[in-house]
Amino acid sequence: MDDYAALQSTDLAFESGYNADGGSGIYIARWVDGAWTIYEQQIRGINNSIGFPVMGWPAMRAMGNPRDSASKPEQLEKLRKMGLDDKGIERLLGPDTASWMGETTSSEFHEYANTLLSITYPYWELKESTFDEVGNPVTDDMKIDLTDAERYDLLAFDIRGKQVLKLVSVKKGSLFEPTDCSDPETTYRLDGESPSGAVADSEALKLALITKKTVDGDEHSWVGLFPGDMPATGRACDVRLGVDRKDRTLIATEWIGPMGFKNQAERDAYLKSPEYTDAKKVASLLTFDHVG
Repeated sequence: MDDYAALQSTDLAFESGYNADGGSGIYIARWVDGAWTIYEQQIRGINNSIGFPVMGWPAMRAMGNPRDSASKPEQLEKLRKMGLDDKGIERLLGPDTASWMGETTSSEFHEYANTLLSITYPYWELKESTFDEVGNPVTDDMKIDLTDAERYDLLAFDIRGKQVLKLVSVKKGSLFEPTDCSDPETTYRLDGESPSGAVADSEALKLALITKKTVDGDEHSWVGLFPGDMPATGRACDVRLGVDRKDRTLIATEWIGPMGFKNQAERDAYLKSPEYTDAKKVASLLTFDHVG
């Protein structure tokens, strides 16, 4: 746009080790003296000193109550110092909507399986990681069976590099198991509950959009896979988010997120989106094969 360009530093780029110090987000570049310069590094993003990218609206909303985000005015002020007006900011950062995603649902699906799970998924890039008992990555040459790994992560990213799935399998009793709740006043609500084909040892699971609300009114939402008998509303501390898999614990509660929604109408619209439709299909075909 004119002398400006937006460069997306995606979830996939961050997970792959690119821009490890800056995180995901958007860099603003400016055409100066016949070359592109990352202009945001001169003006900075928000609350940082080392040149983090500016935030897209979904990430910024998720920092707190989307109806009263203290960080949004600060970011807008810095963008305007770069010479951008409201129209230019929207063109570069995208519209101020709850999330960004594809325009159509996926039609082509692929299959992948290992000793822990079997997944059918659309055009996503999968990344797997295993860790030892103190959190160090396990390299390929160690030849460890996934059922013996202290922790196994499976992440998936869509064609735009956005994280759209996260499954974590950990040994019971490891340091990676969910800990006791530290925020007893936080409540939750599930929307768009969708029974899936994924069955743990104790119960069936379900996909849902969970929204947590703090005592201060801050809200953020994300997509996850939850125990089938988890109530639609309640105190966050009353629910154990890991589910039993014999000698392992499955944690699958943050596939996509967090996102900020301004109202229930935005949540309802998201639940009809291609992104959530794809997530429901993947969940319905997910199985866990570990029989240890």
